[in-house]
Amino acid sequence: CHSGQIYCFPALIIWKFEYCFFHIFPFFLIGPSFVTSLSQLVKHEILLLAPVFSILWAKWGDRQPTSMGKFSAGLFFVGLGYLALIFGMCFSSGKIGPLWLVGLYFLHTIGELCLSPVGLGTVTRVAPAKMVGLLMGLWFVFTAIGNFGAGYIATYFNPDKGWTSLQLFFGVLAVIAVAGAVLLAVIRPFVQRITGMKV
Repeated sequence: CHSGQIYCFPALIIWKFEYCFFHIFPFFLIGPSFVTSLSQLVKHEILLLAPVFSILWAKWGDRQPTSMGKFSAGLFFVGLGYLALIFGMCFSSGKIGPLWLVGLYFLHTIGELCLSPVGLGTVTRVAPAKMVGLLMGLWFVFTAIGNFGAGYIATYFNPDKGWTSLQLFFGVLAVIAVAGAVLLAVIRPFVQRITGMKV
């Protein structure tokens, strides 16, 4: 999920300067730095939303999603963020409003809250006692691999290829994220059978 968020972080910076318009009202012009500030404000809402999610999980009790269910939801929201961006692009002719980008960050923040707080906890709960340290290290190794893959995918971002090419780029990211969410949902029963735990 975290890797999905940074798949095209550098690409989004370039895209923001090239394909966002910054006229909110006829005589009110904002700059790209203002959009960056809004994006960071949304991302910092993780501090505000985390207690909300914590209360929500506690209130649901046994009815809350399993750990893999939360992982799946996290990836789904990452894909939904990119789909929202594509949706905004479909109703514009070369430029879209900056709030679409803020919406993407907001959906990605929700996705991160579904995954990050439970990731290492799930590893320590499911892993054999003698392998907890090793598997926690592998968690971070695969996070690093995902981040490397994110940077590699971002190299395919080329704003000079036109509007349709950009929609395709974000569409591929959305498909990867949603496909990952579906895959986790499908394999969850098999993982539960192997571990003998509700994950």
